[in-house]
Amino acid sequence: MRFFQQYGTFAIGVLISFVVTLYVSSFPFFWDTIQLGSKHANWFYTQGLHGFLLPNSLDSGHCPIFGLYLAAVWIVFGKTLVVSHFAMLPFLITIVYFFLSIGRHLTDRRFSGFFLLLLFCNPYFLGQVILVSPDIVLLAFMLMCIDAALRLNRWQLLFGAIGLSLISQRGLIVLCALGVWIIIIDYLDSNKTAIAKIKFIIPGLLLASAYQLYHYLSKGWLGYHDGSPWADSFQTVDSMYKLVKQGGIFIWRLGDHGNFAIWIGLIAVAARGRLRDSKIIVLLVLLVLAFAFVIIPKVGLLNHRYFLPIIVVATIVLLEMLYKSSIRYKRQFIYGLGLILITGNLWTYPEGVAQGWDSTLSHVPYYELFDDALIYINDHNIAIDEVGSAFPANNKISDIYLNGIDLAFKPFNLESDKYILYATIMNDFESEHLFELDNLWKPIFKKEKGNINIILFERK
Repeated sequence: MRFFQQYGTFAIGVLISFVVTLYVSSFPFFWDTIQLGSKHANWFYTQGLHGFLLPNSLDSGHCPIFGLYLAAVWIVFGKTLVVSHFAMLPFLITIVYFFLSIGRHLTDRRFSGFFLLLLFCNPYFLGQVILVSPDIVLLAFMLMCIDAALRLNRWQLLFGAIGLSLISQRGLIVLCALGVWIIIIDYLDSNKTAIAKIKFIIPGLLLASAYQLYHYLSKGWLGYHDGSPWADSFQTVDSMYKLVKQGGIFIWRLGDHGNFAIWIGLIAVAARGRLRDSKIIVLLVLLVLAFAFVIIPKVGLLNHRYFLPIIVVATIVLLEMLYKSSIRYKRQFIYGLGLILITGNLWTYPEGVAQGWDSTLSHVPYYELFDDALIYINDHNIAIDEVGSAFPANNKISDIYLNGIDLAFKPFNLESDKYILYATIMNDFESEHLFELDNLWKPIFKKEKGNINIILFERK
């Protein structure tokens, strides 16, 4: 009984993590994890675990530590989807442990269970948990650093900072915000420990800087190059109207798929409490400002998963302030928030409106539908590489399923293609494309599940 009281919530979190991982262990790679997980890992798996530079066609400017990790796991346990998903389990357990630890430090052992509840209700988190995603690794190291700063565990801070700085450039942004936060809260609390803690962050910053310098000296570019598939995403907006529009989308992403409940909850709690009662509110503000400064001016960086660190920190602030507030019926308040967040997985926008399919559970039916479409295409002797399609389907089948089939759908062209494969989750199909397909093409295979449908069109 004493063990359950002490570790019961953590044990439940670990059990949930294991069951979820087991359930999704057959899911293929999806969305950006095809690039950042499968393709990077396949390169190191075939070329050897040496060097940190990828060919330009694969290099997205990040330190490819995640691909190296995944490739190393494949070498030891086998290159399969099951192994890939279970390679994420240690990071998911790390998230559970440190999220609860932060909750216990800011509130108490009993209330900390609500931290885990809201985390596993959040669609952004759930959408990434079922993937082989470096953003889960980023989140694990971020929570490790926050917990270390709160508990003055400097060696834990060192380890977390190194992991955070190397996992991606966004991890480096988060680490810089954490460093400024540590200085500010120490100043506000009249402590003199900031310098002692900051020096444990510096090795991570130096390692990340060293990699970027090595990358620049080797290749002559940082982040992207003119010929990269994602170069357009890094272009700066060219008018005030577009900048304001980007700002509006930024705000939309912060509240999309039910996450508006967190921000409304924060406003409600702030009205009955004091913002200064939160030790984490400053970090939340710093993260919002840092991401806004980096993301808003760029054309294509408003991806839902990028907002996961902000959403998780906002959840911490909300629960910390709720615990300290005079609001009655706190449990009911939290359950209501959780219910709204869960329904975020059901949000679907009209066809032609892009949405973050990798940041909710709503994309899960796609896996079965894509399998069925591949079976139909194979059974009817249609050549895969002659079928037009869009991201994420137009990657090599071997990079999606790890099955050794190196064929891929071609980028769709309505003027020249004989066949086109469309699915609801493909954001590259715009309204005019869908209008033409519906009116001038013949569907020869169509299947629907949940809020997703997949259609193989043949030119009439």
